[in-house]
Amino acid sequence: MFQQKIQTKLWAARLIVLLTCAMCLCIGALYARGWAPDAGAAAAECPAVADGSLDPLVHNLQDKSKSVQLRRDAAGSLALLGQAPLCTDRVISVLIKSLADSSSTSVGAVRAAASRAVGVVFQSLKEPPEAATQVAVPALVRALARPEPDPMVRANAAWALGQLPERSSTKATVVALINTVKETHVNVGEAASLSLIGMSKMAVPELQSALKDPDANFRWKVAWILGQMGEQAKDAVTTLATVLNNTQEDPNVRGAAAWAIGSIGRAASQGLPSFRNMVISLTEVLRNSNNDANIRSNAAWALGRMGPEVKGQNTRFPAVVTAALEAGLADSDSDIRRNAAWALGQINPDPQVAVPALTSTLRHEADRRVRLESGAALGQIGVLGSRTNEAVNALSSTLNDQFPIVRASAAVSLGQLGAEAQEALSPLATIVSKSAKASDEERYARFTAAEAVVKIAFALDMAGRTEAIDRLKEAADEIELAGDHEHAIKILNVVYDLNSMRWFNQIRRTLYWMQRYRAPLLALCLYVLFWFLLYWQYPFFLFELNEAMKPYVGYTLPKFLGGIPLSYLVLGEFFHYRPRVLDAWITRNLGRARENFKRKATVEKRAVHVDLAVFVDKKPVSNFSATDLRSCFEKKRTCILICGEGGAGKTSLACAICNWTMSDGVKQLTDHPMLGLLVEQEDLESFRGDAILTEAVRSQLWFPSWTPRQPLPWSLWSIF
Repeated sequence: MFQQKIQTKLWAARLIVLLTCAMCLCIGALYARGWAPDAGAAAAECPAVADGSLDPLVHNLQDKSKSVQLRRDAAGSLALLGQAPLCTDRVISVLIKSLADSSSTSVGAVRAAASRAVGVVFQSLKEPPEAATQVAVPALVRALARPEPDPMVRANAAWALGQLPERSSTKATVVALINTVKETHVNVGEAASLSLIGMSKMAVPELQSALKDPDANFRWKVAWILGQMGEQAKDAVTTLATVLNNTQEDPNVRGAAAWAIGSIGRAASQGLPSFRNMVISLTEVLRNSNNDANIRSNAAWALGRMGPEVKGQNTRFPAVVTAALEAGLADSDSDIRRNAAWALGQINPDPQVAVPALTSTLRHEADRRVRLESGAALGQIGVLGSRTNEAVNALSSTLNDQFPIVRASAAVSLGQLGAEAQEALSPLATIVSKSAKASDEERYARFTAAEAVVKIAFALDMAGRTEAIDRLKEAADEIELAGDHEHAIKILNVVYDLNSMRWFNQIRRTLYWMQRYRAPLLALCLYVLFWFLLYWQYPFFLFELNEAMKPYVGYTLPKFLGGIPLSYLVLGEFFHYRPRVLDAWITRNLGRARENFKRKATVEKRAVHVDLAVFVDKKPVSNFSATDLRSCFEKKRTCILICGEGGAGKTSLACAICNWTMSDGVKQLTDHPMLGLLVEQEDLESFRGDAILTEAVRSQLWFPSWTPRQPLPWSLWSIF
């Protein structure tokens, strides 16, 4: 029954506190927006005082007859009230009073809650009131220095000091926190260390002095704090370097000093008059095999943290650093090998030295962590020059590693190498298609491989490397089959761009060539234009010109030059037997051809032709004329067979067709002029050999402008 009443009172108190806090926060928000009471209310009080909710909480906190839990809850509630600007000073004074209570009846848990509440108030305020700060800081420092059975009192006091703005920290505060770091209890020392990290400007000089403390464990903690400060501790680099180079120093402290220098990183160059000396020191520590493995490992890591600064204007020691890290890859300690591999990827070393060492490590290293860092380093070095293919081959082989995380590291590096890694497109696509999906590491390996293919594709696109189009298509198809549609689409978009670029490059190269050889091209164009002009305006003259040139261009080039007839090279033969030229030649000789045809005895006997009914393709035609044959002569070559009984007029019809071929107007068989020839048996008897018909035709086509022994083109005649 008694416990039930206590619980009821606790819940009632908590409800009152919550309502009061809500009201205080609302008033605080109004203050933040510029609201303030009028001048008549200059003595405005904390809202919690006005509504009477503060006093019960103060009473519960200070009443030692109350339960410890109730008093701790009261401290927590006061911390919420203290976040209102009007209540901060009053709440801080109450909490500090409880923290400072050192009587025999005080309870450590209550003092710890009070110190914690002070820190919560300061944490919530960007600019805590000066009066509250002046009250709280000395009390918290005294709490740090005072022996306490309950370590949480000092731990919370150290934490509360760390919540103050850095401008509020004093030398006394820093010294108290540094002395607290020596505390063996984990919570107290850790809280003090974290608070010191936030007071770098005031704490760094004092921490440098603390590095001379005789306690090696304490010196290790101090070096750790400086390292956690990062760039803010750059002024301590000289002191840390002295500790590192002191061979009499405890190995753990030297290792922590090397780690702290690495944590400060590139900003270390701003904390030293000569950054060169720092690089030399770290390099010598790494190379000295007598040093502890932890020291050497941290020295290698620190060199990597220096990054491009190692190859900066003030160092000029890339070869020395690279040589030391290369030797570290062969060390017996795996941590040294791993950090050396990582550092090589950070300091931009000479690829001629670094790449062979890293690729050898990739192939022969047993520790997967070292393989992982070696693979990553190859992609982080930068331009590899003549060593690119060696790196690509080694990374492609690593894609078959048994550990997915190592495969992922190799894939990332191949993607960073860009267009130079196009040989690895197929292995990367294979990783995407064959990697299992069971574990997170396998899924990560699949994803990094697909991303690497996309990065290589984009790099090829930027470089305009159109020769990789087929490889990209194959990789996209394989990735699409693996179900990764998103990456496949990105690759195919690059393929589309490269295809467009290939056509553009061909046009650009052609235009460049034309620009370079514009004078010869202009002459060639004029030459071709001359032949076209002859062909269009003076086709018969072109024919005669070609005939005149034949004795001089009737040769053929050797086979190794293409075996092309010289007459085609000068374009004469190309135009010689074109329709327009042939039409001009026939038109010129058509009159004589008609006369020669009419003088033949067979033709003279059949000068008068009587139209008879005939069958054309088994269809009767009553008045057979030239119009009925036009469809037959639309073909390039036509053969017409005239058959019938003896005396039916077959020869007369053949003579009529020949006349039609040389007619004008309606009786013309084609749109082009034609020559009609009648070759009879007696015309063939005077010739011998395999070309009897050709020679017989030639004999009937002899005109003054035609040389009798010239080859006769098939385009000039038809076989009936």
